[in-house]
Amino acid sequence: MTSPLGAILLAKIVVTLVAVVLPLLLVPSDRIARLAHVPDAGPVFRLYGWAVLALLVGYAFGLAEIADHRLPVGVLWMAVVSNIGAAILLFRLTTGLVRA
Repeated sequence: MTSPLGAILLAKIVVTLVAVVLPLLLVPSDRIARLAHVPDAGPVFRLYGWAVLALLVGYAFGLAEIADHRLPVGVLWMAVVSNIGAAILLFRLTTGLVRA
């Protein structure tokens, strides 16, 4: 896989798996709560870890399409929706338009 899109997608998968998914699924809940500055992590952080892992599975299918020299349109739309949704939520949280 020598395409720039494939390299970016692979980097996104590896970095997200190591920096986000594995900690959210494997680190004890009390430590996650301390790191997140919340009183109780509950299942929300674990659910988020699984949701991000599901996105990574979708991205992996995109790698297969790229290897077949096809543009992974569905995966690109998945990434756009996911990232724009997160950006809108973060903007609203930081500007006080919505409360956590």
